[in-house]
Amino acid sequence: MRTSAFLCLATLVLLAGCTIVSKDSEQEGEGGSAGNPEGGGAGEAGAAGAAGTAGAAGAAAFAGNAGSSASPCGEVPTTGRCVDAHTLEMCVVSDADDQPPEVVSGACKTGMICKTDVDGASCQIEGTCVEGASECADKYSYRTCTQGAWVLTSCDTGLCQASPGYGATCMSNAGGESHPITGKLHFEHPTVKEDLTGYDYDNQVIDPAYSVVVVAYDGDEYIGSAYTRDPDGEFQIDATKAPTANTWLWFFPMVFDDNGVPMLAVARPSTYQYSNLESQEYWNWAAPTNGNSDVGTVVVREVDGSGALYIYELLVYGLNQALYYAPSIKPFNVLALWEPGKRFDCANGTCYVPKGWGAAVKYDGGQDLYTGAVLLAGTDDSPHQWSASVILHEFGHYMMDAYSRSPREAGKHSGSMLEKPGMAWSEGWATFYGQMMLGKPIYFDKQEGTTWWYDVRTPKSYVPKPDPNGPIDQELGEMMVTAMAWHLWDTESEAWDPSTIADETIWKAFTSTRMTQMNRGYEKVDFVDFLDSLRCEGVQQAPMDAVLQHFEFPYDHAMICP
Repeated sequence: MRTSAFLCLATLVLLAGCTIVSKDSEQEGEGGSAGNPEGGGAGEAGAAGAAGTAGAAGAAAFAGNAGSSASPCGEVPTTGRCVDAHTLEMCVVSDADDQPPEVVSGACKTGMICKTDVDGASCQIEGTCVEGASECADKYSYRTCTQGAWVLTSCDTGLCQASPGYGATCMSNAGGESHPITGKLHFEHPTVKEDLTGYDYDNQVIDPAYSVVVVAYDGDEYIGSAYTRDPDGEFQIDATKAPTANTWLWFFPMVFDDNGVPMLAVARPSTYQYSNLESQEYWNWAAPTNGNSDVGTVVVREVDGSGALYIYELLVYGLNQALYYAPSIKPFNVLALWEPGKRFDCANGTCYVPKGWGAAVKYDGGQDLYTGAVLLAGTDDSPHQWSASVILHEFGHYMMDAYSRSPREAGKHSGSMLEKPGMAWSEGWATFYGQMMLGKPIYFDKQEGTTWWYDVRTPKSYVPKPDPNGPIDQELGEMMVTAMAWHLWDTESEAWDPSTIADETIWKAFTSTRMTQMNRGYEKVDFVDFLDSLRCEGVQQAPMDAVLQHFEFPYDHAMICP
């Protein structure tokens, strides 16, 4: 159960009063002004130079896959290996020209052990269940995960009740009289200026927050919890007692599975190394009830960390879509880490960390363990908490890792160069996924003091084109992969583009057996495998050819299907 976690956090708030996968965010764009967030468009030349290269080991990319070529680190593979039950080491290949491959070693988090599977080695949850998880076994009993095994507890004359953020427990009045506590949760955030020259901090927008956990405590006594709901951030806690002057509400950007285990959350990092990710505190906000059953609208301001809610709302939107389109897949959980003014030791301070050493949120009495992590820079020159494109690009890498198959291919890359097919697919998919989720073709970001953007529909002259006479496993430009994927999906077709592949079909192909267990052409999963998967799901040749031939990609339709 999460009782001790939330109680500890609640006390703190009350006192306060309130891959690695490549250079994920280093896309290239149409304009920017270095050091000036209000800078105008620099045009094509400025766009081509927008992305740099990582200069430190932390800006690394994991490379390789089962059956790939020899590791540049000799005996240590790029997919990792278990030194012992609690130590993982990997050969890490940097994006930077001047950074040689290196072996990075680290200990698994407490409660995790090093295991090897078809994708390589990683730290994974030890035991048959997650420590602290709880669920109702039936109407009159619940079970709790203790030391990796389920322990059953009878409720005797009481009833089992499961609540978000609290888990399952016996409550004497479960199903009986309750005392509703209602309200709304909103948050403020800047928008992108209409001329795409920066963020408009002077005219903040107020939006509702949904799927946020609301926990009510009367003093130190837990009296109920619920989620905020779409569309207006409304919530109703069926509390076990009427609110008093000592009753406070706490809001946590977290969503749990049926066992009470966090699936997705946003936390404040206490470490900034991708091989040692820890937090001492989930982002959270408090509001007094003043004894009222309706607390009205609670607004989280930018100064209070509303960036954490902006990040969370985008990620939970993406997770909900994935759960809807691929309900049979149980993804591993993921933690987003962000703090104003801070950055991580990966590219531009922002990246997705796949299955590796894991991440932990520690609290008095225990910890929550996460398999994947999205790391976001929060500095003034790289405020990635406000870039929907960057946030969802990173989450696109998570989706590939958790729902499909990642090539885990590394090396230097940018929008103006040809890349290995696996890398081009990984980066191209991540950008397409983000813009598909937004329903907009304009990728916008501010990084390293440069504000820039580009239209994913139309690759510029510096983006290398495919060789129409080349093989299907030729090197590709990642922005070209994004453009082809966008036009295969986009419903606002141009005259030459009749393709309109539905979201459902995109997801079926992306998560299919063809995509996850089979391969054709290049040694790692790539764009060809995605095209094969689309064809296997019934996408017709003619509209697909219209798009691919427009961009001169020589797909041969010699697909293999399960």
